[in-house]
Amino acid sequence: MSRLPNVKAITEYTEAYANDVDAHNDEQAARLLEALYIIDCYRVVMMMRPPTLMWHTLTRLAAQAQQGSRLTSVIRSAAALVDGTVLPRPANGEDCSLASLASLAPHLWTVLYPRRNQHKGDTVLAEALRIGKPDFVEIACEKWIQSGVAVPSTDMTALLLYHMIGINLHANLSTLQTFAYLGTGSETHGHRGRSMAEEIHCWLEERDYDVAHWHAEQLTTIVEASLTHPKADASLRSRSSLSSGNTAEPRKVVYEAPHVPYAIYYATLVLYVKGAAMRDRLSAPLVRAPLVRGERLLSFLKVAVAQPLARMLCDMS
Repeated sequence: MSRLPNVKAITEYTEAYANDVDAHNDEQAARLLEALYIIDCYRVVMMMRPPTLMWHTLTRLAAQAQQGSRLTSVIRSAAALVDGTVLPRPANGEDCSLASLASLAPHLWTVLYPRRNQHKGDTVLAEALRIGKPDFVEIACEKWIQSGVAVPSTDMTALLLYHMIGINLHANLSTLQTFAYLGTGSETHGHRGRSMAEEIHCWLEERDYDVAHWHAEQLTTIVEASLTHPKADASLRSRSSLSSGNTAEPRKVVYEAPHVPYAIYYATLVLYVKGAAMRDRLSAPLVRAPLVRGERLLSFLKVAVAQPLARMLCDMS
C-alpha cells in the first residue's frame, strides 16, 4: 500500500483537471472519479486510514455535467446508495459497481469496528467509541448487492470489496493481526498483551465475530472458485489452467485488483484467530488450516504484494 499515489499530487491534478471537463473528455473525468473513489476506499479498508475526500472536486461538477453523461452516471450511482433513491443502471452499458461501492468509504470510516481495550466485553461502552452506527453502511451495502449492479459471475473483484467492508464493520483488523503474530503467548507480553487477548476472547463470543467470519468465508470461497472453476470470472483467472489436462487446477490471474491479496490476507486472519485462541484444545493441523488455505490462494496471484503476505501467513503458523 506504500505505492498508492501521492494524495496531494492527485488532489492538485484533480482540481486542475476539473476546470477543463466538458463533453469531449467526460469519459476520462468519469474514470478519474471512479479511481478516486476506489483509492479512498483502499485507504480505509486496507490501511485503516481516514478517507481524503479528494474526489469532492469532481462531484461538484454534477450540476453542470450533461444529463446521461458518464460522469453523471458515476455520481448518481454513488449517491443512490445512501439517499434512498433507486440505484440506477450504469449508462451506455458501462460498469461502475466497484466505484459505487467504494464511494461508501467516508461513511465506513466513521463506523469501523472499534478497539475494545479496557472496555473488553462491555458492548455499550465499546459501541460508544463509534462516531456513527454501522447499520447505515450495512444497509447501503445490501442495497448495492440486491440491486443486481454486481453480478457474481461477472464482477468478482467488487464482491470481494463488499465482503471486505463487512469484515471491517465487524472486526478490528489491527488487533487481529497483532494477536495472530503473538498467538497464545499474548498473555506473556505485559498488560497490553493480556488486554488484547481478553479483547479477542470477548469478540469471539459476540455476533460481530459470526458476521465477520461469514464475510471471510464467503470471500475466501469466491476466490477459490474464481481460481479453480472453469466458468469463473475472467477478471480473476485466465482461460488456460496451469495444467492443461486438469481443469480443476488453480488458474493464474489475468487482472488482479489491488485489494484482492489484502482481502485474502485479512479474511484468513478472521478465519484463523478462533483456532489460535483455542490452540490448547485443537490439533495443530486444524489450527493451521486457515493459514495454509490463505497462503495457497495468495501463491497463485501475480501481484507483487501477494508473496510477502503469503510469507506473513506462513510465519504465523
